[in-house]
Amino acid sequence: MGISDQQKRGAKLIVVVEGPSAAGKTTWIARHRDDAAVIGEITPDQPAAGLESIEAVADYWAHVNAGRWAMAVEAEQQSKIVLCDTDPFKLHYARCLWRAGYATVSEWRAARDANRKLFVAQRLGIADLILVSIPDESILATRRLADSVQLAEPLRDWYQAVSQLDSTRVSWALPTGGLAFLDNSGSDAVIDWLLEADPSIRWQVMRDLQDIPESEWRDGQWAGGAFLPSGFEAREWQELGQPWTATAFSLSQLREFGLDPSSGWANRAVELIGTNSRWDHGGEPYWEGEVEECINGRIVADGAYFGVDVSSIVGRLLGERLDDGGWNCERINGSVRSSFATTINVLEGLLEYERATGGTAESQVARRSGEEYLLERSLFRRLRTGEPAGERFLSFAHPSRWHYDVLRALDYFLSAAALTGAAPDPRLGEAVDHVRSRRLEKGGWLLDWTPPGRVWFEVDDGASEPSRWVTLRAMRVLRWWDSTACRQSPDG
Repeated sequence: MGISDQQKRGAKLIVVVEGPSAAGKTTWIARHRDDAAVIGEITPDQPAAGLESIEAVADYWAHVNAGRWAMAVEAEQQSKIVLCDTDPFKLHYARCLWRAGYATVSEWRAARDANRKLFVAQRLGIADLILVSIPDESILATRRLADSVQLAEPLRDWYQAVSQLDSTRVSWALPTGGLAFLDNSGSDAVIDWLLEADPSIRWQVMRDLQDIPESEWRDGQWAGGAFLPSGFEAREWQELGQPWTATAFSLSQLREFGLDPSSGWANRAVELIGTNSRWDHGGEPYWEGEVEECINGRIVADGAYFGVDVSSIVGRLLGERLDDGGWNCERINGSVRSSFATTINVLEGLLEYERATGGTAESQVARRSGEEYLLERSLFRRLRTGEPAGERFLSFAHPSRWHYDVLRALDYFLSAAALTGAAPDPRLGEAVDHVRSRRLEKGGWLLDWTPPGRVWFEVDDGASEPSRWVTLRAMRVLRWWDSTACRQSPDG
């Protein structure tokens, strides 16, 4: 049953119960009326038999039905639900009589014109919801209601036409539970709960329970936003952490999971994101990038991986490189020193861009300068004091999101070496030794922490537990380092 937002919210409604004779309309209303007002069929005080022209007869009946509609509208002001036993907008009856051969085309046209005038004057209208019951022809035949059999099909055609104009207005059954389906008590909270689920449920809720147009729920975005989910409130960041369910981080995670970039699903998502997604900062189209280098680095990585032309963003990143060789999202606020976190995000983007396109001479120079920024600091130390530059740089997180640690940096240098064939730089040694020292007795590595905030699903068993993702990264870094060291050793 298609139910509109107005109907779901429990607004005042005019509900028509319609069907041929013996469809059970009056019985259903008597059984399920509850507190609803009921507008039954009426018998006019003066019959139309004495009227001479078909136009006068049509006008007479149109005004009779307008009187029923006025009664329904007035009752709606006093009662939450109004039930009409047959449709006050009874033009369908005149058409059915004509289609069944009981009226002439002139009588139909006269009825049409008379009703049109009252409809334009807003003295007739279409109900908020029309419950149509048309029994099988065999049932009508057993009840010896020949007229009902002949009128059933034209009646169906009429309300199918109404349904084509607005599918939420017509239901093709009399609900066995009565009016309970219009009770919205608590349903808003349940729908909100459903919308907090993963996208596989969310889009079906929007389509099937909220009647939201496809253009809104099939926009390619995750959680309805580019960097932040739709409906996000600042207190969530303060109380629970940054949410990770919006498009930017969901797309990055799919890239990191290895989603086939040539798949039809990926191509469609990338296209829809480009068409519909806008950045929270200034409404910029998604694939044109944002203002922060750390975000743009990830856009470049995702875009290059999924086949998007991100060369314009790369060009901006090259111009935003600081004098010490790296990048910092706080540059726009006056910072002149690079940060580890921004630099690794940009480096990963430039590397993915180089893998996808070959890069440019300028992008390769910029990437090497960013690498040098990290290498000069042994991946975690301050250049001037030699002290660790961040308290979590030696801890292992997953998913990393935008955060930095030495294992993420080592994994980047491994990927770069796989592309360029470069040997490991000796200045990675201290970070490699730290990773090796963290190995558990049984061979795995612990997850030290996970960036807090809303997620679609957990990918590890929690902090202080062995992590398959951290273990995978650590093992492949050590395998690369050790195998290369052996090849370079004079005894290797």
